Amino acid sequence: MASPSALEDEKTLERCRNATHPIRKVCADAGQMLVDILGKHMASEKPEYDRARYALFMAECAKAMELKPLKSLIRANE
Repeated sequence: MASPSALEDEKTLERCRNATHPIRKVCADAGQMLVDILGKHMASEKPEYDRARYALFMAECAKAMELKPLKSLIRANE
């Protein structure tokens, strides 16, 4: 889980003239989506969720951290 104070600090940077991309928020949101999706997988054999949206969030997080996006069954890229 992302530190609430670090997320708040990152949010205040939006006011800067040369604002940075909110990496902490993007990755925290992607991580929360993963937790929600895994919960759905535990509750149902064929859970319904927005695979394309999840793949987009995870790809954005991976790109921000200079990681190669992974292919997985829970993303839309399979």
